[in-house]
Amino acid sequence: MSFADLPPLLDLILIVGGSLAAGFVSGLSGFGVALVSLGVWLHVMPPATAGTLSMGTSVLIHVQTFRRVWREADWSLLWPFLVPGLIATPLGVALMGYLAPGPLKLGLGLFLLGYCALMVAMRGALALHRGGRFADGVVGAIGGVLGGMVGLSGALTAVWVQLRGWPKPVQRGVNQFFNFAVLTLAILIKGTSGDLDRGFFWLLLLCAPGTIAGAWLGMRAYGKVDDRQFRWIIVGLLALSGAALVGSHFAR
Repeated sequence: MSFADLPPLLDLILIVGGSLAAGFVSGLSGFGVALVSLGVWLHVMPPATAGTLSMGTSVLIHVQTFRRVWREADWSLLWPFLVPGLIATPLGVALMGYLAPGPLKLGLGLFLLGYCALMVAMRGALALHRGGRFADGVVGAIGGVLGGMVGLSGALTAVWVQLRGWPKPVQRGVNQFFNFAVLTLAILIKGTSGDLDRGFFWLLLLCAPGTIAGAWLGMRAYGKVDDRQFRWIIVGLLALSGAALVGSHFAR
């Protein structure tokens, strides 16, 4: 793919705009690139291309914001998610060609909407403290499968760390480092199997400025919110993501 083959102007605006919005959301919350970008990019590119591009832009964002989040990460809480997630990621990549993503996204969207409705009804008081590291590992493994399949590694972990009642920096650290590791591995698997063509790298280059700018703005916003505001921002983002996933299923 050369510059002459790039989409027309309106499509380019949607691609760059999607990267800016996804960068801001991920810079603020540590997750959400696929949940935001796919709602825009699926209008202008095939699902496989959009999903892989969301993985690539997510990696760019996480690399950019590492310096800020590294100091706040609690590695003792991250590892139970990370190890099962990395083990499960190749399975997700392998399943990509065999499972229909539509029902998966619909189910995930309905789950997110139900969770957010419950959080609103209980005024954010819902919390789970049982299950320990085993439960964290199960959530991490499911996130690895979802990340390898469609780049949606962050949705369930974002719900789970919020239910754990952990403070804002801990939630952000788990979300960001888990997503970075899973999506980087998924990209490497795709690259070594020959699934990344020259067009992918042109699109990634096109999205990079908006992605970087959006992540910078999101990190600035992250520094201005407290734990309570952060919790409700995450609930709002998850609700919007759930609505977008459900809506995209019925709009096909």
